[in-house]
Amino acid sequence: MSFIIPVFRQQLMLPSSIDDYDYVSADNFVRVIDAFIDKVLKENL
Repeated sequence: MSFIIPVFRQQLMLPSSIDDYDYVSADNFVRVIDAFIDKVLKENL
C-alpha cells in the first residue's frame, strides 16, 4: 500500500516593517500605503 508523503508547512516569517526589506526603495508607492495604514491604526487606538 502506498501513501502520500507529507509536505513541510513551516510558516513564513516576514519582517514587521517594510524598512527591514532591502529591495523596497524610498520612493516606492508601498511606503504611502504603509504610512496610511499606520495612521489609521493609531487613530483607532
